[in-house]
Amino acid sequence: MVSIIIPTFNHLEDALKPCLKTVFKYTTFADTEVIIVANGCTDGTEAYIQSIIDNGYGKQVKLLSFPKPLGFAKAVNAGLKASKGDYIVFLNNDTELLPQEQNAWIDMLRKPFKEDPKMGVTGVIRHWEVGLEFIIFFCAMTSREVFKKVGLLDESFGIGAMEDVDFCTRARLLGYKFRQVPDDKSHYWPTKFPIIHRAESTVHHLDIGREGWEAHFKGNQDKLAEKYSELMNTVTATISTKDRYFTTLPLAIFAIANQTHKVDKLIIFDDGEHKDIREIPLYKNLIGLIEKKGIQWAVVWGERKGQVANHQKALELAKTEWIWRLDDDNAPEPDCLEKLLKVADKKTGAVGGLVPFSTMSTNPVKIASNKIEDIYLGLNKQWFRHEGVSEVDHLYSTFIFRKRAGQHGYCKELSKVGHREETIFTYEMKRAGWKLLLNPEAVTWHFREATGGIRSETDHGFWDFDEKVFRWKMDKEWMIKPTPVKLIVLNNGLGDHITFHEILPEIREKFKGNKMIISCCYTDIFKNDKDVELISIGEAQAMTNIEQFNIYKWMWDRNWNKSIIEAYRGMYL
Repeated sequence: MVSIIIPTFNHLEDALKPCLKTVFKYTTFADTEVIIVANGCTDGTEAYIQSIIDNGYGKQVKLLSFPKPLGFAKAVNAGLKASKGDYIVFLNNDTELLPQEQNAWIDMLRKPFKEDPKMGVTGVIRHWEVGLEFIIFFCAMTSREVFKKVGLLDESFGIGAMEDVDFCTRARLLGYKFRQVPDDKSHYWPTKFPIIHRAESTVHHLDIGREGWEAHFKGNQDKLAEKYSELMNTVTATISTKDRYFTTLPLAIFAIANQTHKVDKLIIFDDGEHKDIREIPLYKNLIGLIEKKGIQWAVVWGERKGQVANHQKALELAKTEWIWRLDDDNAPEPDCLEKLLKVADKKTGAVGGLVPFSTMSTNPVKIASNKIEDIYLGLNKQWFRHEGVSEVDHLYSTFIFRKRAGQHGYCKELSKVGHREETIFTYEMKRAGWKLLLNPEAVTWHFREATGGIRSETDHGFWDFDEKVFRWKMDKEWMIKPTPVKLIVLNNGLGDHITFHEILPEIREKFKGNKMIISCCYTDIFKNDKDVELISIGEAQAMTNIEQFNIYKWMWDRNWNKSIIEAYRGMYL
């Protein structure tokens, strides 16, 4: 038997009557009862429901009448205590069934319970903005067995709001599952759900006014956040690896196991060797360490389609609020995850930290940028020391991200080397309205391994193809014009600087619209050139191989017999 519980508060004409009209039209009542909880109504609701009961629906309809408003949770609980059904439907009084076959909506909600004994709640899945997946209770089903285990709705949430998040969270902690119905892969709202929800009713607002309701809602959010703060920082660490079982992968696993904020699960995607790590002595020790730390782990054998496919699979398999995406040559410092999580707020989609190369200088580089239009500058802000948390356009290599912020998925058009995949993935979050943060206090060392991973691919056409995909997105989809950069390196004497300065106006004219960057030894020569960005020789070394800018080598290679100023013209013009 199914019990449909409808709490209502002074919405007889605008909500309850249209709701009940469709419920009676599209529901068979052989095994169904409807319980109306008149929640302090003064608009004739009780008399209307009593007339329905008196006109032949005495066995199908129950009226619970309370002289004073109870609030949503108490009203639902009262209905539950009076119900007889094995399955319970929560139905807001401002919902209507769309045209359908008899009982189709009930059968759709009930079907997952018949298929899975651990099913807890069915309906439309939503995500509370600061974490936690739940079924919204405007039209949802649970079972009496689940209620016996989980308990009633928490009445301490007062007049309403967040009690559905709380109930679903308690159910999840007991091992129950949720199911979106119908399962049409629509993330926030099923396109085939046979219900219209007007969301106009103030069924549990109780005429306290908009400001009063907003204050109450925020208070309940804060209460829920405090109650489940640990759940909202659950993390699955994921690594895609290929042919690095005996080089850098053990370093990454060891570093993950020793985080001050413990990860909940580690998933390794083996895209190369397909080894059973339980048979390898080194990994037996690492597994022992992971398990002693209380970390779940799994190895998934990839299909050798590349890291994009593996990261996409990780997005589908992870069940935690956060996913920590790492490369197999990353080694985060012990407090890295803790510091990444620390700066996130409810609007944060992803957080990255510093990812310096262990063999490269990490000295500050003032022009380093993670603005999407500066992508071809070649100086990622995550490579160099700097102060303060900043908001960025994209992230590189390793970062944490909210699972729901990544629901757009990884770019499937890329090749198996996945060039630019992190940039595309994180920038799409930014485009969707999520904040991307960079915390330089969180450090992950990049032990750039010369073999394995994408470096095992020898066909450079993969990179060229991915770059074309990226440029198309920049130009056609994102409508972004990257900042063109003209780099000049003067790693030579004072006289050479003075000579070069004579042709600077010609270079400025030819590369009009470019960001002019000069790496030099004698900055005073250019002190009056306000349109020029001056950087050190060391900063230029971080960008490129500066030997290509050696003017004397350039002249030697060409048997040059003209002046050096003409050589500069030949090199740059």
